[in-house]
Amino acid sequence: MRDELGQVVGLLSSGEDITERRRAEQALTRSEGLLRAAQAIARLGNYEIHLPAGSTFWSEQMYSILGRDPAEGPVALGDFPATCVHPDDRERCMREWRRALNDSGRCDLEFRVVRPDSTTREVHTLAQIQPSADGESLVITGTLHDITERKLAEDELRQGQERLTHVGRLSTMGEMATGLAHEINQPLTAIATYAQAAVRMVDAPGGADPADLREALVQITNQALRAGEVIRRLRGFVKNRATRAETIDLNRLIEDLRVLAEPDARVNDVRLTMALAEQVPPVAADPVQIQQVLLNLVRNAIEASPAGGTVTLTTRMETSYYLAGAHGREQFLSLDVSDQGPGIPAENLARIFSPFFTTKADGTGLGLAISQRIVSEHGGVLRVKSEPTVGTIFTVTLPVERGLSHV
Repeated sequence: MRDELGQVVGLLSSGEDITERRRAEQALTRSEGLLRAAQAIARLGNYEIHLPAGSTFWSEQMYSILGRDPAEGPVALGDFPATCVHPDDRERCMREWRRALNDSGRCDLEFRVVRPDSTTREVHTLAQIQPSADGESLVITGTLHDITERKLAEDELRQGQERLTHVGRLSTMGEMATGLAHEINQPLTAIATYAQAAVRMVDAPGGADPADLREALVQITNQALRAGEVIRRLRGFVKNRATRAETIDLNRLIEDLRVLAEPDARVNDVRLTMALAEQVPPVAADPVQIQQVLLNLVRNAIEASPAGGTVTLTTRMETSYYLAGAHGREQFLSLDVSDQGPGIPAENLARIFSPFFTTKADGTGLGLAISQRIVSEHGGVLRVKSEPTVGTIFTVTLPVERGLSHV
């Protein structure tokens, strides 16, 4: 402070305690650093877009995921599909974004992006669209997650499960080899017999009777077709193929199964019977995998049945709230495979579907575990009910309208 002559006569000052502000700034800096580190670890970026102005913000990880230079700034929303999205996914992405902007206000989408270096990544975006504070524009706030490694792991797991499922089918055929060999050998023997008879007719002094010769040839044809049908179904069952859902008639599938199961039943002196409901609705399923489940259950029932016993396959409609879960009340098609064996001890029932659990001396313990996984992937349930000295019932329940969950 100065007097009227300009001389310094005193000092007036003020101070402000900025400790809390500095702590807050340091905490914010630390929080931002942690957020950047977390996004880098999770491969998760975030973005914000204002419409119609088009101003866009990308986090550091957005640039990293998309392989773009931050100095170039973010790509505008209108240019993003042509610039960043894989050509095969562009139309689907644009359709979903239009739906989100016009209807739902929310976008949940997986697609592929192509980086400037031509590498491809799998990403998942979640976005929410809301009016701005002043109500004059829309604000899109979202995240972009690089899920490439997860997708690769899922593909490897799926391929491993498919290989295991295929091994299970081969194992089943190996165990049924005796019955199938007998089933194929019978028509081959008949073919040889009728062919020898035809040769004798031709070589006879008086020549062959055309009617008798024709009958021999007809029998040869029928027996060849019979053997060929067994081989065709066997090849279709053991063939390694990608999982695919089809609309199938479960009753027809069970009837086809009889060709493979009955030889095993005859070898074990067990009768195989069917009690199939009429006019059952179709289900969406992989026919080979469902046939694998049913054949495994039927073989287990045959092995558990005493000589002279009966294994019965029954189809029926079922309405269930429990199985439908969040989907509400739905119609299900159930198949029961019942035997007249000694039943399963109570202490084994809780472990019956566990991998590698088996009571067979030469069993792998994988059949029921694979079967339960297959049924679950079809949106169904595999259950078991057993009573000592009475027998066991395995029940496969499949939804009528829903299909495979990951195909």
